[in-house]
Amino acid sequence: MRGVYKIIAIFSFVYFLVLTMYTNFNISVYSYIWLLIAIISLAYMYLEKIHKKDKKRIPLYLYVGLNVVPICGILIFIILQLLIFSAIDTKEVQDLDYVIVLGARVRSNIEPSSALKKRLDLAYEYACNNPYTILVLSGAKSKYEPVTEAEAMAKYLIDRGVEPSRLYLEIQSKSTKENIIYSKALIEYKVGSTAVISRNVVEDGFGKVLLAEDKPKKIGIVTSDFHCFRAKALAHKAGFNSVYTMGAITDPIMYLNFSLRESIAILLEKFMGNI
Repeated sequence: MRGVYKIIAIFSFVYFLVLTMYTNFNISVYSYIWLLIAIISLAYMYLEKIHKKDKKRIPLYLYVGLNVVPICGILIFIILQLLIFSAIDTKEVQDLDYVIVLGARVRSNIEPSSALKKRLDLAYEYACNNPYTILVLSGAKSKYEPVTEAEAMAKYLIDRGVEPSRLYLEIQSKSTKENIIYSKALIEYKVGSTAVISRNVVEDGFGKVLLAEDKPKKIGIVTSDFHCFRAKALAHKAGFNSVYTMGAITDPIMYLNFSLRESIAILLEKFMGNI
């Protein structure tokens, strides 16, 4: 195992340096997990060295137990990656009633980040091909952003020619779970029910009737490819019966970093009972 840990340590450290340079030293706190993985791998190498020299200091049962942890971690990561890929719908469904576009970081000049721009371009393309679909733009404002993510998304799409009447803005959500729940609430509020009085119905004694505006809606979610599984799972938990996910392609260099962070997020959501 010493050789495996050496490879992991070198790869993690080099990948951390690549992320640092690729983002021009603007990495998120989550990216430091690669540095942590490198340090832990070096620690495992040191423990194995001690075990080989003196098996009394680190007995076999402890040595095996310690090695089971990273092996299980790698297997869980692989399984989660398979689930993530399986959640990306490859066949485009036409004429969805609503497409929820999940927010991401907005730059100081109100320009969407690279990840958000890819989501918006995908949503724009779908909107052009499906003129009756409403786009629900979801995302609040963090302390590092000049406006809400929903407002920045709306500006980007309107500048490209999307009619403002086709955009619903949800500006309160600060997590994926809230993105889904608040967007669902906004859709339900906008749809509502329409009261209609029919002469024949009134004469028959039925009074007011409601049009069936709350019939099942076809819902889509636009997000990054690595994020589709969690978004779909949260949507099902929130009460959406059928959800179609559209995954924007992630920058290849950043994908591994995002997918590892997403794997941890999926486990946390499962532990908290959100999915």
